Amino acid sequence: MRAVIKFTGIVLVFCGFAFFGFFKSFSKREYIRRLKEIISSLDMADNMLRLGALSREKILKTSFSEIDKPMPPKINRCLNAFFSDFGSGDTQTERGRIRSLKKELLSEIDRQEAEYKSSGRLWRTAGVCTGLAICIMLI
Repeated sequence: MRAVIKFTGIVLVFCGFAFFGFFKSFSKREYIRRLKEIISSLDMADNMLRLGALSREKILKTSFSEIDKPMPPKINRCLNAFFSDFGSGDTQTERGRIRSLKKELLSEIDRQEAEYKSSGRLWRTAGVCTGLAICIMLI
């Protein structure tokens, strides 16, 4: 019975560390995907604004209805500033704001993708190796 409890504990420690490494990598990839969704929404808003078919409120509701998950504070500040100012200028000014925000988000995506590329595999491997090392010490 004692061996079963020890084995179960070792497996749980290993799984916990491995899960942490994979979760860290997955969360970075998910963050990049959400940034790309915002870029896509900005493209949609820009097209709708260029066509002039809808009011600015409907453009925002239609374009950004799919974005419901919270973002990091830096991105939230940029989006909140964009949303609060959207509709206060003419079409060219609004399209310029959209281009400016897209440029900021694209640079953030590039930075995050570089970090993911350099660290993603490291997080997964470090989680598994740390779990194995602790399991070996517990045995």
